[in-house]
Amino acid sequence: ITPLDFGIEITGGSTANSTIKQVGGFTNFTGVGSAYAGTVSVTGGGLNVESGKTLAGTYSVTDGVLSGGGSVGTSGQTVTIGAGGTLAAGEGGSGTVGTLTILGDLALSTATSASHFDLGAVNVVGGSNNDLVIVNGGLTLGGALTANLANSTLGVYTLYSVTGSITGTNFDSVNLTGASVAGYRVA
Repeated sequence: ITPLDFGIEITGGSTANSTIKQVGGFTNFTGVGSAYAGTVSVTGGGLNVESGKTLAGTYSVTDGVLSGGGSVGTSGQTVTIGAGGTLAAGEGGSGTVGTLTILGDLALSTATSASHFDLGAVNVVGGSNNDLVIVNGGLTLGGALTANLANSTLGVYTLYSVTGSITGTNFDSVNLTGASVAGYRVA
């Protein structure tokens, strides 16, 4: 599938009259969307927000992937990863490393939602070896966590950096892949 680069400037909009819909394929947002105030709905395929770019709005991700190294959402609003939805930091998601910033709250809302992380260096927050999701609001934990480990060194991996409160104490399920995962635990 050839990705579609969506590189326009989006201004204005309101939750009552504007929606960006991702229903299939792969779209790479390369434009200017920090003033967008509508809804972003991902119901299939993937929406990637390129590093250094912002696509604001209220997000609902179901049966699709939200990825990137940019910034998504709006302060005071929620990015919801719902049934069948996946959150994956890094350009294009799984298999790439990056830092995705959520400008509001993040809700990993159901047992069938997923978070995917590629991790390569222990005791290092983000950087060029580890995915990181920065949440500039609150985080509701849930869903499945999948982490692909590039090495078998035991240590600490930081997945989320959260400025607000954290609701929930765990993921519904954890799947560690890659290097030998004996001895790993999620705390």
